[in-house]
Amino acid sequence: AELIETVEPVVDPTPVPRNIDELVERGELMLDPETMEPYSGQGFGLFLAADSTNPLGPHTTTYTYTDGVLHGPAWSHYESGQLLEDTVSYKDGELDGPYESYYENGQLQEKSTYVAGERNGPYEDTNVSAYQLSPDGVHSNHGRVVVG
Repeated sequence: AELIETVEPVVDPTPVPRNIDELVERGELMLDPETMEPYSGQGFGLFLAADSTNPLGPHTTTYTYTDGVLHGPAWSHYESGQLLEDTVSYKDGELDGPYESYYENGQLQEKSTYVAGERNGPYEDTNVSAYQLSPDGVHSNHGRVVVG
């Protein structure tokens, strides 16, 4: 009997994240530039300097896109590798769930929860006082938390 060996190519199930600057922005959708279809997968952004749209300074953020929209986990690191934003979650393009950010020295900067892109519930900020949002979304100092 003759032995025939078949070799199947190995396909990496986790594709390499794409630089978001390479994706095509069409309205609120991010498209794959090769297919012009809504992009699904991870994308990363390199933010090189602090400015009006990036007050955090140099860092990298990795996002998850589903059908061209931010949907799924995202996280950020400073150039030093220090965690900037712990894994946050996007749902249909908006922050949704627990959110924590850190200073470059590793100390907690902000801790809050988002629902459909809006802060909801206790909000802690080590640089500013902490607030509880009222049901109508207006900041109030009820339930003030002192973070030291």
